[in-house]
Amino acid sequence: MNRKVAFKTLGCRLNQFETDSIATQFHEAGYSIVDFSDPADIYIINTCTVTGQSDKKSRNLIRQAIRKGNGPLVIVTGCMVNNHKDELRTLPADYYIENNRKTSIFALAAAHLDGILQDPGQFSADVFGYIPADAPFHTRSLIKIQDGCDNYCTFCIVPFVRGRAASRPAGDVLENIRQVVDRGYREVILTGVNIGRYRDGDTDFESLIGKILNMEGNFRLRISSMEPDGFGEGFTELFRNPRLMPHLHLCLQSGSDRILRRMRRMYTLGEFMDIIGRIRTGFEEFNLTTDVMVGFPGETDEDFEMTCRAVKEAGFSHIHTFKYSRRPG
Repeated sequence: MNRKVAFKTLGCRLNQFETDSIATQFHEAGYSIVDFSDPADIYIINTCTVTGQSDKKSRNLIRQAIRKGNGPLVIVTGCMVNNHKDELRTLPADYYIENNRKTSIFALAAAHLDGILQDPGQFSADVFGYIPADAPFHTRSLIKIQDGCDNYCTFCIVPFVRGRAASRPAGDVLENIRQVVDRGYREVILTGVNIGRYRDGDTDFESLIGKILNMEGNFRLRISSMEPDGFGEGFTELFRNPRLMPHLHLCLQSGSDRILRRMRRMYTLGEFMDIIGRIRTGFEEFNLTTDVMVGFPGETDEDFEMTCRAVKEAGFSHIHTFKYSRRPG
């Protein structure tokens, strides 16, 4: 029987990578991957909890899946499960899977459809046990190199739902890239929660990129969102390699040093602009994008104007603008 599975992913590229890997397991086992609006045997929702709006979207998707006809299997995972598990249990999905057991979803679902009910807690926790993605979602392959964060910015729920920072072994990262390039991908994107803090033994983020750029194969490399701290002296020079795409998404959040301190960010505006200056000096057509938060508690009109001036001076090509969203704790 041709079983069908549908996915819906909210939030960051790290969530998208994890969905892609899980979908690949279903695809390789003969399941058909269908649109979330279509009839399916299994619906898997990979949630986000970074804002109140993402919580609302996640709840709505869970309700949509539960209301589907013929009693499909509904599995909910992602950061909202870690943050609101007790609240979510009022919605009668079949399984709620926390982030560190997301890799068990395929085994859990396949057993369930065969009449074997298992406790998700019996599966080992593993944040890096994802197979290379080969699902029909993208033409570029996301590569997870890191998870969790130790920064604990005062506005951010992520360390509480993703845990402390952990880096994937460098050898595993390189092997993952070899596998996806062999499958035909020509662009790979490094992703994680705080990838600039990557470290595996003597291999930090800068040296990991150097190792990737020295690999054989026909592919190019892109870096996803990162924090503007932990830049080594040689980091900018890596972009002289034509394999490394001249783009960085550096998270500014505010142009006011007073607000940055209240946010517990690890840099000043001056340090952030120094990074921008080094990049602009070496690469005239470098593409820079950023995140900005508005309405952080205590932000004044003057603080907001500082942010506007910083944005204009930096010359970003795109800004993800978020309004402050209260989170528990």
